[in-house]
Amino acid sequence: MGIDIRALCAGACTMREVCLESDICDNKAAISSALIFEQMAQKITILDTFIFSPNLALLGAWYRQLVGESLGKKENLSGKIVEIGITPTVSIGTTDLHSVAQLYLGGPRDIFTQFITIRSESTKLHVPTGFIPEQFAFLENKSITLVKKAIFDGVAHAFTREQRPFIILELPEINSYYIGQFLMLKMCEIIYLAHLLEINPFDQPAVELYKKETHRLLNT
Repeated sequence: MGIDIRALCAGACTMREVCLESDICDNKAAISSALIFEQMAQKITILDTFIFSPNLALLGAWYRQLVGESLGKKENLSGKIVEIGITPTVSIGTTDLHSVAQLYLGGPRDIFTQFITIRSESTKLHVPTGFIPEQFAFLENKSITLVKKAIFDGVAHAFTREQRPFIILELPEINSYYIGQFLMLKMCEIIYLAHLLEINPFDQPAVELYKKETHRLLNT
């Protein structure tokens, strides 16, 4: 498939060392898990991963499953009924700015957003000259990369002005090494968060419920 597995694993290994740091100030996974935990304590019920790169859309889908299956639990480690979890959603920039920005900036304050951006995502594409309305002439000949960065910066400023909680996670570029780092960071983050919530992140008993019911229906 053209994926550099060695680079993927190398990135994961370097991030694992960071996520095992005993000093929380140097432990990125511990910091992000603590931030999410604090938001949950403030009645935040939705965790939105807003990815400003369509090329990483499936990475958002992977994280959504990780959060849903690891944290959505009926019982805690003591067997007490807690029915805990946070609803993971995925948004893709810039496309979803047209569909959900109004909700995120004007709707209920029940969303914690983690923006994922790419530091170096260069492209040779530029806004053409002579083909856009006069009121947007200031865009002519500007690179698409520059326009996308300006859009994201505008979004971040709007979230700040409206006091909507968010964090920014920046990947230096899109390659196997940094994707490996991201995967390891998020897996460790969820393990730490599950510890704070006093639940087991390594089982999915509720998933088995619908599988058993489906099996029963197909065998009647």
